Amino acid sequence: MINVVVNSQDHRVPENSNLLMTLQLLAESQSLDLSNIAVALNQHIVPKSQWAEMLCQHGDQIDLFNAVAGG
Repeated sequence: MINVVVNSQDHRVPENSNLLMTLQLLAESQSLDLSNIAVALNQHIVPKSQWAEMLCQHGDQIDLFNAVAGG
């Protein structure tokens, strides 16, 4: 197991060769409407196209939030 912080809460996620936790899987596990969600990994926005490639690492700070447009 690895420890990550998701929206300021500690989470333990599996770490083994059969199930690697990606940002995509983590976002899906939160039961949120993914069409309006943005993800920041260690204070850097990750494009949705990269969520499936980005693996959660021990100590990562992950923020999931509603994306809003404005000006």
